[in-house]
Amino acid sequence: MDPEAAIPPEVLELAEACVRYVRRSTGVPLDYSQDTLGVLDHYARSIRGEPRDEILALLVPAIGAYFGEVVRREIGGRWQLVDPGDWTTHRLVVDELGLSFNPTAIALECVTGEPGAEVGSALRFPEEHRDLVASALDAAGPVTDDDYDRLAVRFEAIQQVVSVLTGILASRRTVRDEP
Repeated sequence: MDPEAAIPPEVLELAEACVRYVRRSTGVPLDYSQDTLGVLDHYARSIRGEPRDEILALLVPAIGAYFGEVVRREIGGRWQLVDPGDWTTHRLVVDELGLSFNPTAIALECVTGEPGAEVGSALRFPEEHRDLVASALDAAGPVTDDDYDRLAVRFEAIQQVVSVLTGILASRRTVRDEP
């Protein structure tokens, strides 16, 4: 299946804009792989001093769409756009795990270095798994505020959450399949 087939046109347009912005600024092409998140982090840090309105209106949605696509291509899922013109309503959803999050809200935090709770940057997953997920993230070691503001680190955290949720799902299937 073509990985671009599952991208809403609004998201694809923003993600491709991010590819152009980063290439123009750094000379490095982005290819939607996890390996390019370090380059995207460098770019995001380089625009921190830009006027806030410009960041919110142009760059942050593009970075968020690209980040979301990297995650979607790695872990699966689908885009949910409640209002296609309002990035605060965009979510990446992994139905089978009960996981969802707003990639652009995460990008906002990483670009500005400020918490974005008002726009829903938190990962959502079933409450009954919160302790297991927290334990897995704690076991990975402490994360500085500076590291937390990197998309590559957020990607790794999402991978850990997916791993825990996948393990829970697999154990439930095993228990159900036992005689």
